[in-house]
Amino acid sequence: DGHINAREAITLTASQATTVVTDYRVHPDSVILFEPLTANAATELYGATMWVTSKGKQTYTITHANNAQTDRDFLYVALG
Repeated sequence: DGHINAREAITLTASQATTVVTDYRVHPDSVILFEPLTANAATELYGATMWVTSKGKQTYTITHANNAQTDRDFLYVALG
């Protein structure tokens, strides 16, 4: 049906400036794409306050605003 095993859900870490994601599908050349699921997540992504700052074998790090919001929820895909 056109599905690929490349999607996962994450929530940005509250009261921290980074979130580390572990995913066996990620490597240094992967492209990570995000879809916000909440208003706070959309504000974070489209307000340009989050970005992927490093990628490695089975991990990547997102730098983002340091605030107490606990609903910055996303779906992401890791391609490549």
